[in-house]
Amino acid sequence: MKRIIPASVLLLAAICSACQGSGQTNSLNRLLQTKECQGCDLREANLVGAQLKGANLSRADLGNAQLNGANLEGTQLKSVDFFSANLQQANLEGALLLNANLIQANLSGANLKQANLEDASLRSANLNSANLSGAQLGYTNLISAQLNAADLNNAALSHSDMIQANLTEADLKGANLVDANLSGADLTGASLENAFLENANLRRANLEKANLSGTQLRYANLIEANLTGANLRGADLSSANLTGANLEGADLTEATLAGAILPEETAQP
Repeated sequence: MKRIIPASVLLLAAICSACQGSGQTNSLNRLLQTKECQGCDLREANLVGAQLKGANLSRADLGNAQLNGANLEGTQLKSVDFFSANLQQANLEGALLLNANLIQANLSGANLKQANLEDASLRSANLNSANLSGAQLGYTNLISAQLNAADLNNAALSHSDMIQANLTEADLKGANLVDANLSGADLTGASLENAFLENANLRRANLEKANLSGTQLRYANLIEANLTGANLRGADLSSANLTGANLEGADLTEATLAGAILPEETAQP
């Protein structure tokens, strides 16, 4: 009688073909069968399109792993090492990524809606066109991260470090960026309507043609920032420092400028 091999076994065999050593094979076996693999060594593992919804991978090492298109919705990923991992188009909605290492990871087009990434490191990560709406990103390291056209609508980014980050055309409407460091960041054409940027560092940031209508910018550092053609209608710039900023063509209609330090050539309306 011909033996029929279950599809799940075939899938496991295919995934394990790329594993290095029996220990990693056992880890993958355990993960796929039980969705529990805390502290596992899964470096360079092939988990393309894997169905891992609700799994627990806390403290696992997934450096250089292939997870593009994987379903990691609601997954426990606390302190996981995703260094240089491929998570392109992966579903991480509601995932717990506290203190995770995502340095140089590819998260382009990934769904991180409502995910918790507090204290995570996303330095130089690719988050282009990623969905981070409502995500928790307080105290995260996003230095030099690529967030072109990313959705950060209502995201919590207070105290985050976004030096030299690329946020061109990003959606930051209603986002909390209080005390965030955006020094040298590129926010060209970004949507920041009604965002909270109190005490944020935007020194030398590029905000050309950005929409900052209704934005809270009290005490913000905008020294030498490029605000050419920016929409600042109704923005609160109380006590903000705009020394050396370029406001050419900027719309300051109904903006609050009490106590603000303006460029010498700019007269308060």
